Amino acid sequence: MCKGKCKEKMRSYDSFGAPIGVTFNGESSYKTAIGGAVTIVLLIILGVNLSLNLLDLYTNGRYARHETNSYKPNSSNAAGWTMDTKN
Repeated sequence: MCKGKCKEKMRSYDSFGAPIGVTFNGESSYKTAIGGAVTIVLLIILGVNLSLNLLDLYTNGRYARHETNSYKPNSSNAAGWTMDTKN
């Protein structure tokens, strides 16, 4: 199998690597295969989510502007407001 090569390739994708004060094997951060795998999975999830949202926007167009006026304008308040400043 590709145990060594695959592990090194996964490590190169690690976005969660901890920065270190000096260089470690020529790298400025310590990267792991698990961190690379998590980064790849997150990129896939974000890419699929973006693709599905763009597809939904293209097919349905439901992200149109929608305005409602379900509030009372401030000018319609003829009674006024009383504020209790003691409590």
